[in-house]
Amino acid sequence: MPEVSARLELPFIVPSQAQKHVTHNEALLRLDSLVQLTLAGADEVTPPTTVEEGQAYAIGASPSGDWAGQSGQIAFWQNNAWHFVTPQEGWRAWDQATAQLLVLGPSGWSPATGDFQNMAGLGINTSFDSTNKLSVASDATLLTHDGAGHQLKINKASASDTAALLYQTGFSGRAELGLAGDDNFHLKVSADGNGWTEALLLNATSGLASGAAVQSDAIDAGSGKLMTTGAFGLGGAAPDWPVGDLDDGHLVGTGWYYSGSAANRPAGAGFIAHTRRSANGQHQMFVSVSTPGANFMRTKSGAGWTDWVALVPEHGTNANGHYTRFADGTQICHHVSPALQTNSFAVGSTGFHASNAFVWDFPASFVSSPVTTATALRETGAHSHWAMIASGHSTSSARRGFLLVAGDPIHTGFLHVTAIGRWY
Repeated sequence: MPEVSARLELPFIVPSQAQKHVTHNEALLRLDSLVQLTLAGADEVTPPTTVEEGQAYAIGASPSGDWAGQSGQIAFWQNNAWHFVTPQEGWRAWDQATAQLLVLGPSGWSPATGDFQNMAGLGINTSFDSTNKLSVASDATLLTHDGAGHQLKINKASASDTAALLYQTGFSGRAELGLAGDDNFHLKVSADGNGWTEALLLNATSGLASGAAVQSDAIDAGSGKLMTTGAFGLGGAAPDWPVGDLDDGHLVGTGWYYSGSAANRPAGAGFIAHTRRSANGQHQMFVSVSTPGANFMRTKSGAGWTDWVALVPEHGTNANGHYTRFADGTQICHHVSPALQTNSFAVGSTGFHASNAFVWDFPASFVSSPVTTATALRETGAHSHWAMIASGHSTSSARRGFLLVAGDPIHTGFLHVTAIGRWY
C-alpha cells in the first residue's frame, strides 16, 4: 500500500502507527492549501521575503533559494516552512496577481480561456448550429478599430457563390446586399422572403448602375426611379417625342424632346420643352430648327391647349430681300428688283409697253400665299409708269411682276415689291 494518495499526495495512516494525529493533521493542512487552490503568484522563481500562512505559489523554471530544485511544483507555506506538491495536468487555480483563472497544461500554467482556434462554433447568449457557426443574441454588436481603420471582410470561394449581408424579419429575408451569384454588387429586396426584386446592380467592370430603382431608358417616368444621364434630355441627347401628337403631353414626362413628325407642331422640326403637372396642367415650348429663331409657347389648363404663340419676332435679310416675322404670325417681305426696261412694242391694243416678267423668290416662305403688291420707281424716260403683279403666286415666290409705261416705248425703272401673309 502506498504511503500517500495519488493526486494530492495526502499521507495515509498505516496500521499500528504511533501518533496518528500527526499524519492526519498533515493531510488536513495539504487539503487546506490545495482544495480551491489560490495562488499568490504563478511562474515565480524566487521565494518571497514576506509570506503568510497558507499562501501558495506556482514555481517556474530554474527557481532559487528555498525553491531550488522544485521547478514546476506548488509551494505552500505552513508552520514556518515551505511544502511542495507536484500538480497534475488539468488542475485549476485562481491567480490573485492577475485576477484570472489558470489551468495547467503540457507547457505550464495558462489562462483558462480555452483554445479558440478551429472551434466547431461559438454561441454568445444563444446557440450556434451547423450553418450559423457564430451566433450572437444581443441588442448590438460592436466591431471597433485597434488604433486606425477597421474592415469587415466577407469572402466567397468563387464568383458564382454569394458573399452578402442578409436582412431578415422573423428569420424571413427582406433585403440582401453584396455579391450575389457573381462579382457585381447587388441590392435585392423582398416583401415575403420568396419573391425578390433586383433594386440596384452596380457593374463590377464599369461601375454603372441598373435595376428596378433605375430608369430603364431616357423616357422612363416610373415613380421613385433614379434618373440616368440623358434622362428626359438632361445631360445627353434629347430623346424623340415618344407619342404621335404633341397634344398628348399627359402621356409624356417633363423634359426636353425632339420631333420632326409629331402632330400639332407649330413649325417644322424642333425641340420641345415639356412641363407636366397633371393631365390638364401642362406647358410646352417649341424651338424650331427648321426655321431658326422661331420659338413658340402654349399652355393646357383644363380641357384643351391654347394656340401656339411665337415668343420672339424674327427678321433677316438675304439676296431676295428683307423679312420680318411677328409674334402673331404676320410676315412681311420686301425687295427692290433689278433695273427693268420696257419693250419697244405695245401690249396688244392697250398702248402700254411692258418689261419682261420679274420673278421674286421671297426671302422667307409663307404658310399660305401672301398678298403681294408692287410700286414702280422710274429711272429713265418722261412718261407715267406703273407696276403690276400678275397671277402665279406661291408660298415661296411671286412669279410675274412687270414694269408698265404708256407712250414712251423705252423706259427704265425698278419694282418695289411687298408681300404680307402668315409664317405660321
